[in-house]
Amino acid sequence: MADRTTGRSSSSISQQQILVHRNFNVVETKRAPQGHTVYKVVLTVTQSSSDTVTELSLWQRYSTFVALHKQLEEIYHSFEPARRRVKFPEFPKAHFFGRFDEPVIDERRQGIANLLQFASTIPELLHSKSLAAFFPVWRDK
Repeated sequence: MADRTTGRSSSSISQQQILVHRNFNVVETKRAPQGHTVYKVVLTVTQSSSDTVTELSLWQRYSTFVALHKQLEEIYHSFEPARRRVKFPEFPKAHFFGRFDEPVIDERRQGIANLLQFASTIPELLHSKSLAAFFPVWRDK
């Protein structure tokens, strides 16, 4: 059946993709009462169909991001070599001494941001169970 306004079939209209842009930013850090640093990640989701912008945020400690990095890296390396055109992002090494120093925190913040932006460009990573479990409030965003 053709749509009267465009002349296209309704099946081709229903197959049109709604573009969704996801942008991750690590915007803040703070020292938790337990003595570790936590990182605030903000996800900004923009849907092209309605220009709707949604912002969601989450605080996590660095060790949790290290575990996510490992899980996403395993998924990425399970792809056929031809699909792995870009090197998986390195992650800053854990530091016991100096972990509260500003350069170490900044390096970690950048590593987290790089990981999440990289994952957002690869559908299998973006929609993986690992990322969904890590950010349960963002599952349908």
